[in-house]
Amino acid sequence: MEQSFASFSSAQAGFSGYLNLLQTNYPDAYAALTDDTKTMADFAKGLVNGKLGAYATNPNYEAELNTMFNGVLKDYKKEINSQLKASTKEIDKLQKEMKEATDTEHNIAIKRVSINLKIKMQT
Repeated sequence: MEQSFASFSSAQAGFSGYLNLLQTNYPDAYAALTDDTKTMADFAKGLVNGKLGAYATNPNYEAELNTMFNGVLKDYKKEINSQLKASTKEIDKLQKEMKEATDTEHNIAIKRVSINLKIKMQT
């Protein structure tokens, strides 16, 4: 079966065309994009059950799309955890520096009081 593919003047136009295609022919997939209670699995299933048939000719498209999404999600979580770990290290470093600065300020204040006491005792 030979099918033609749409051509768009820009990425924005292509994205709008894709959303229109989903809304018109794959309403369950479109609903999965707009409803926060829906999942990626709902989106993939919606692409299989379109008004004009499945979005893709590959009979394993739904499973492959879910596998791909789960891989992206795994990578995303890994990156977020890495950034969180780096941020936690930076926070720990800054807290240590603050404690050291506070200890230093405290020591300076004690020395000032001590010096003032010595001066007062000498007078």
